[in-house]
Amino acid sequence: MSSNIILPVPFSNPLAQPWRLPSFDTKRVNRYWRYAQTFTIPAGTTVQGGPDPGNHININGGADFLWREMAFDLDGSLPGKLFARFRDGHGKRLSKDLLSVEELSGPIAISQMLPRMSQLFIDIQNTGAVDRDVQVILKGINLYQSIGINTCAPNFQPEDYVPLWFTYSTPPPGWHDEPFDYYFEISATANQPRKEIPIQMDTDADFYWRGVTGFLVGDGNLSLQWRDAWDNQLSDDLIVSANALGVAPNCRPISPEVCCPAYSTPMLIASEIGGENVGLKGAMRGVKRFKN
Repeated sequence: MSSNIILPVPFSNPLAQPWRLPSFDTKRVNRYWRYAQTFTIPAGTTVQGGPDPGNHININGGADFLWREMAFDLDGSLPGKLFARFRDGHGKRLSKDLLSVEELSGPIAISQMLPRMSQLFIDIQNTGAVDRDVQVILKGINLYQSIGINTCAPNFQPEDYVPLWFTYSTPPPGWHDEPFDYYFEISATANQPRKEIPIQMDTDADFYWRGVTGFLVGDGNLSLQWRDAWDNQLSDDLIVSANALGVAPNCRPISPEVCCPAYSTPMLIASEIGGENVGLKGAMRGVKRFKN
């Protein structure tokens, strides 16, 4: 199903850059994460944790996991009927005995480091009279390390991983950013060589442009080129729209960000190259910077 609407909701897209999320507040690589696994425990039995077929949760290979909190989603179980005990991948118990899941739920006293590609074993006991499903949930953060080439020469340091949003500016003291989209539309006739579309900035705040998205309406095709508020070209030549735009509602990141001052007028140049009339609905995505 296709849509002709670009949703303005800043955090509806799971692929959105962190600067569009409400939780974005600092330059960090570590990300909040959770693991969840559902187990079926027959009535009156204890299912031991361990590799298949035992109860366990696999930790992804991308990052170590700092485990800070646990939760249990129970399938209609009465309190005091399910008990659990965690063991690390070497079998070391994290508690002497099995404890009720109600007692275990919540933040753990000492955060546990679970290495990447490891397993956490879970012993679960069901003292009730019916089989129960229980989802075990681990909450914490992934701890990412620098990413470089797999094999390095002696004394050679691989490049550091720098997430894209790390290159974006942060508001100085006394200022704050708010996600904002500038919408624009283009209609071009077949084989139209050049059309200039000014994008007028609002007067209330400077706009920091960090992404662009859009979609074409019609059978034609467009090539695009942007110029900033000082008439600087942002590309050497026109770029076909499939490469110049992210597929809505995802946006193609702009890095480094482009500052568009209040009152200014960046320019979009478009050329129809498909031999058909075509329209474009798009959005410049970024943040406005306001004084507190």
